Amino acid sequence: MINSGLQTKELQEVAFIKLGGTPGMVKEDGKLIGSGDLDDDQLYKLEESLGYYKKVKKDFTSLEFKLAKLIEKYIVENNREPQNITEYLHWVPSINKYVSGKVFSL
Repeated sequence: MINSGLQTKELQEVAFIKLGGTPGMVKEDGKLIGSGDLDDDQLYKLEESLGYYKKVKKDFTSLEFKLAKLIEKYIVENNREPQNITEYLHWVPSINKYVSGKVFSL
């Protein structure tokens, strides 16, 4: 939302998908990496399978859409239960004035 240019006072419904990140970080080989069912290594493998790292011109819009579909499939197949976004991000000042929705922590 920050710097998005969104000029509305209406509550926005969102689905926040958390992949690894600070709350789920673990130390491995002297580095902090995201953890969880879909951790940094698994995400890399998904991206690699779609062609993100090939040395050819890429259509990133198409790749991002394909990645989003794979993540959606993962959520459905693994019956991931979402959390309330305003409860999960309770430390964000006045978040409930701007967004409502769910957090899927993978």
